[in-house]
Amino acid sequence: MTWWRAHKGATITAAVAIVVLAVVAVFALMPSDTDDYRNTAVKTAQDTQSEVRTVSLALQADLAGKTYDPYLSTVLWQARYNVSTSASDLAGEEVPDPTAAAVQKRLSGLLDEAITSIGAADAATGIEDDNARHQAIEGVVHRLDEVGSRLQKFTEATRAELNS
Repeated sequence: MTWWRAHKGATITAAVAIVVLAVVAVFALMPSDTDDYRNTAVKTAQDTQSEVRTVSLALQADLAGKTYDPYLSTVLWQARYNVSTSASDLAGEEVPDPTAAAVQKRLSGLLDEAITSIGAADAATGIEDDNARHQAIEGVVHRLDEVGSRLQKFTEATRAELNS
C-alpha cells in the first residue's frame, strides 16, 4: 500500500479545507461598497432600536409593579451586551468612502446614546428610595423612547438612500 492510498482521504480533506478558507478570506477581505455599508448600518440600527424599546417596555412594566428584579436585570444585561456587540461590529466594518463615513458618524452617535441610556436604566433601577427611583426610571424611559424614535428615523432615511 502506497502513502497516497493510505492518506488519500486526509489529503483531499485538507486540500478542500484550504480552498474553502481561501475563498472565504477573499470574500471577507473584499472591500464593501456604500450600499453594503448602509445595509449593515440599517441592521445595526434596527437591532439597537429593538433593544432600546425592550428596555423601555421593561422599565414601564417595572413602574407598574409587573416585573421581578431578576427579569429586569436580565433584560438590561442582554440589552447592554447586544448593543455593545452591534456597535463593535459596526466599528469593525470597512468604511469604503466618505458617504459611508457620514452614515457611520450619524449612527455612531445614536449607538452611543443608546448605550448611555441603557446604562442610566441600570443605574435608575438600583436606586433605593422609591420616589427617586420612580422619577429616575420615568426620565430614562423618556430618553430611551427619544433614542428609539431617532433610530427609527435613521433607519427610514438610510433605507430611502438605498432605494434612490
